[in-house]
Amino acid sequence: MVHGGAARARGDRPAAAPRKRPGPQARSPRSARCAARSRAAPVGFRPMRVGWPRRSRSPMQVLVPQARRGRVGFAIPRWTTDPVEIRQGIPFRCLSVAGALLAAGYEVVWFDQELDLDRADRSAAFLRELDGARALFIWMNELHPIVQTRNARLLAELVSARHPQLPIAVGGEFVSICPPHVLTVAPPVRCFLRGYGEESSVEWLEHLDGRRPAEEVGGMVWLDGERRANAPRGSARMNPEHQQPYRALDLSEYAQEGGIFGNGEPTFTLGTGRGCAKGCAFCYWYHHEPGLLRPAQIIELTSELRKRYGVKQYHYAELDAFAARGRPLELARLWRERFDDGGWFTLASVEDALRYDDAEWSELRRGGLAKLELGVESGSRAVLERMGKPHTAEQVLALVRRLHAHDIVPMLNFIFGTPEETDADRLETLRLIAAVHALAPRRITLTFRLFQPSWGTPLGERAIAATPDFPQSLEALAQYRPMLGAVDARAMPWLSADVERRIKRLVDHYLPLSISQVRPAARGRRMFFGALRHMARWRVHSGTTAFAADQWLYARCLAQPLHSTLTV
Repeated sequence: MVHGGAARARGDRPAAAPRKRPGPQARSPRSARCAARSRAAPVGFRPMRVGWPRRSRSPMQVLVPQARRGRVGFAIPRWTTDPVEIRQGIPFRCLSVAGALLAAGYEVVWFDQELDLDRADRSAAFLRELDGARALFIWMNELHPIVQTRNARLLAELVSARHPQLPIAVGGEFVSICPPHVLTVAPPVRCFLRGYGEESSVEWLEHLDGRRPAEEVGGMVWLDGERRANAPRGSARMNPEHQQPYRALDLSEYAQEGGIFGNGEPTFTLGTGRGCAKGCAFCYWYHHEPGLLRPAQIIELTSELRKRYGVKQYHYAELDAFAARGRPLELARLWRERFDDGGWFTLASVEDALRYDDAEWSELRRGGLAKLELGVESGSRAVLERMGKPHTAEQVLALVRRLHAHDIVPMLNFIFGTPEETDADRLETLRLIAAVHALAPRRITLTFRLFQPSWGTPLGERAIAATPDFPQSLEALAQYRPMLGAVDARAMPWLSADVERRIKRLVDHYLPLSISQVRPAARGRRMFFGALRHMARWRVHSGTTAFAADQWLYARCLAQPLHSTLTV
């Protein structure tokens, strides 16, 4: 497609010849000089070093509509910290917003900071491409606040230094879960946009042009003498027209090596659904209305990307993929009709997955389902009831056995530290973890997280009420958040200090170590690792974390990275 033209502008081997079809495309910038020339970090950004080659040297990508109403910048702030050794994948929550702007007739300058820092800084090219732009959107793709928020502010300052009159709006998923009083509106940021963003982004541009009053921009938080806030509105329905950036952008740098599958095979992540109707009392997505692409639309997009990039493994990013009982079965049928290899992954609730019988699981596996994420969260019936989860530990065990029988890899999520969680509740969860892991240790993925309160959710509000001086601004949140990852810091006052220390040790060290498949090369280190893992399994089985000398020995003598459970 058009990214082949960008390659030729740099003298690279061209991509496959573009197909002739109408519609928006991504093109190279006005001059080949816009290829990434600067290798120094922009003002305000800390240079970060990691061990990969500088491969992100393609020019800035610009999405061009058929009928142009003007140009806007669309920047995605980096959310990871160094060292980052794997690609983070497609920022799928952002593509539909860029697609809505494109469909409305705006030329979109696409800048993903995750691709640039460490590898090839294109910020100078981005600043040049904003000459004459109508506005800049800085869109946060993830829910992790601190690094992403800091980089959003630095991006805004960087752009404002060259384009002081350019209006800047900040939006995205993290912005959407924040109540308006937490969002500090201050120059150079003109406003925040809460909600999914496809409608509000276009409405804000109409407001800037004088065609819409501020009060009619959905989800906008702004200053007018005092802080003003509009309620997010608009349909959660996913518009296929807004998926055009998947086809117009060069996505080659977003192909992950295994990604969620963990097998090293090229993988793409596609945003095929959003929101959830389950209303779980702890979940960030509590207020997010659901919207889904139809199976035929998913398979058509998958087919195009397979032909263009050769990627055969797909992470269909959804929160409630099995809510409509026939939809995954139709997706599997269409996959089987179109493709004879590859596979897909998605997320479902346990209660929905329990509705399928052996024949249907067999059909799903033949139709490409290779791995399924399940929100188990706890093994305690009391905790599950407070969360709003209707399943039981016994049902989880039966479901995992059934998935193994059909060669589908289960991925189970667990949360520790919810309000009113007792030692007995925690022990039930630990026993369930041990039981599902014992079924097939090398054919299961387990994730462990600390409960992190979110505004507007029943359990989140209960925890916030128990927390003196809970953060009421982004700046305060930036100081609070790291304490969740520090064993001796007090960040969860709805629990006793002793319980907080214990669950942090479990979640951050003992649970990941107990299921680790790492095999150190040296025999002595391998034996030492095995001994410490055996101790970790005993601690998980008993729920005991006192006298953590073994954790100190691991950090002192092995320092083998374990799965991180907190991203700031």
